[in-house]
Amino acid sequence: VLSVLHFLASGPFQTTVAIASVMSQPMFSNVLSRVLSALLKHMRSYIVFPQVED
Repeated sequence: VLSVLHFLASGPFQTTVAIASVMSQPMFSNVLSRVLSALLKHMRSYIVFPQVED
């Protein structure tokens, strides 16, 4: 999860993040997909944006 958060914060270089987290790029790609799917599945329960009136 921390590697995915680092990737989301730092940019689109999976290989760099994979090396920093001591996992292969293919493994990181798999982890990235699974974590993003979980985040999307649960985000409406935990992320709420304020409603503003125009």
